[in-house]
Amino acid sequence: MFSRLSFGAFILSMLALVILSTGFNPFGFSYEFLFYFGVIILGVLGFVFSLLSNFFDTPKKRVNRIQTFVFYLGMMFIFAGIAFKFMHYPYVIHLFAIGILISLVSIFIKVKPKSENEDLLDG
Repeated sequence: MFSRLSFGAFILSMLALVILSTGFNPFGFSYEFLFYFGVIILGVLGFVFSLLSNFFDTPKKRVNRIQTFVFYLGMMFIFAGIAFKFMHYPYVIHLFAIGILISLVSIFIKVKPKSENEDLLDG
């Protein structure tokens, strides 16, 4: 359930980001509303729903929760860099670099899977 809410929030956030980037606004929303509600609030909601889906949704396959959490942490820095870029704040490059490095580190985090057969005594 949370994964679907996360996906929807991220899609709407990206739509708002595309509208802000291109300047093409077919819905007539103010750009301030699109930035604060569309990009910031929906992006944060998507991030929160992603974390909740990581811990509370029943996984279809084995999920490395530590790797997923570290990856989302990196994505949060990248998302903050996007927000800083639109607000013309300093340290945009630093936020992007930190976010990309954290996301790359998450690829190499491996957890040894537990044995599927719990009947074995020496597993």
